[in-house]
Amino acid sequence: MGRLTLKQMILNKCEEERGLAGRLAELSGYNSGSSLMKILKDEKKEFAKFYGLVKIVRYLFPYEEKMLLAEYAATLDPKKQTARLMLEYLNINHLNEAQDDLISKMANCSNLESKEYAKVYEIDRQYVKGELSFNDAVVNFSSLQLKYTETKLIADIMKSYCYLDEHEYNMIFKTLSPVENLFSEIKDEYLSSVLYFRYAILMVGHYVRKQQIIKVRDICWSLINQSNDEYFVSFAYLHLGNSYMVESYDKSYNFLMRGYELVKDKHGRIEFGLRNSINFVSNLWKKDTVILDIKSENVSDVHEVAFYYIQHDQFGMGEKTLDTLNFNSLTLNQKAFHKYYRGILNNSMKDFTDSIKYFKQSGDFFYRQLPIMKLKEMNLPDCVLEALAE
Repeated sequence: MGRLTLKQMILNKCEEERGLAGRLAELSGYNSGSSLMKILKDEKKEFAKFYGLVKIVRYLFPYEEKMLLAEYAATLDPKKQTARLMLEYLNINHLNEAQDDLISKMANCSNLESKEYAKVYEIDRQYVKGELSFNDAVVNFSSLQLKYTETKLIADIMKSYCYLDEHEYNMIFKTLSPVENLFSEIKDEYLSSVLYFRYAILMVGHYVRKQQIIKVRDICWSLINQSNDEYFVSFAYLHLGNSYMVESYDKSYNFLMRGYELVKDKHGRIEFGLRNSINFVSNLWKKDTVILDIKSENVSDVHEVAFYYIQHDQFGMGEKTLDTLNFNSLTLNQKAFHKYYRGILNNSMKDFTDSIKYFKQSGDFFYRQLPIMKLKEMNLPDCVLEALAE
């Protein structure tokens, strides 16, 4: 006998436990247990309420949720709405094999809306897999001729993730500021809420860099309290931890570790961001709580290894590590950190002022305070420090 379908698994649970169908109907937004049972008994009928399905699976099978929904994705009609919503679920949960399979089916189906969804998510997958460079991905997203509000919003959010990877926070703000009013046009509860959480997390990254710290913390706690998704909660802990980085090692490290434990070995992009921030705050406060990757050639990883050596008085190794990077190929934000590390290494006023310049050009006013603090230690006049802080 083959494996039971997801519908049959839910149906069996309902038949085993009296009153469960009614509770699941209330949880998932159906009018009654009988209306839910009709959907469950007909394998050809799709769930009209996708978020309801997610809630049911999360309630009944909390440890198998992602596996079961990935398997269910393979059974969906690529021309229908459930497949389009499932694509976002698979993407946000990094169920890559199932996502690639569904993208392929949707790209080759006859439904124009499904084909449009497939185009957007395919660019994101190609970028994440390294098949597209940052510049090519941004160009491809910007070149899309999209008809539907949902796909326009998804494309702008995906493009903003590209900017996030390059620390181009001004471009995130420029891309997402015009889309805030689009969420009210999205009728599906699941897609609207998930995309709004994505939007909020990306905008919080911008607010951190603009030193709008109270706003950042309010938004992060709101996300932590509202979302059941470990992806969004971990992102909120990332920004919450970053907001305390200069102020308090203990608060920063503890929030970052809460996020890291949620997504360790699960979510590549957010796991990397949390690990990078844990390394930075540990190095900044000269603690040994780092999670370094000394073999990585990623710029942020190389910088954190160098920073570790410098903060532990291994100046030769620190300089050698920094020298492995081509300064001219770095982004403005990466140049700012690079010059900050050089400034500590060489006790160089010139490197610190260069760091301030690059932070300012990248739109990062939060981390710009670090080289300013170093210049203050060098007894620069307050009037000069105030001018640099403007």
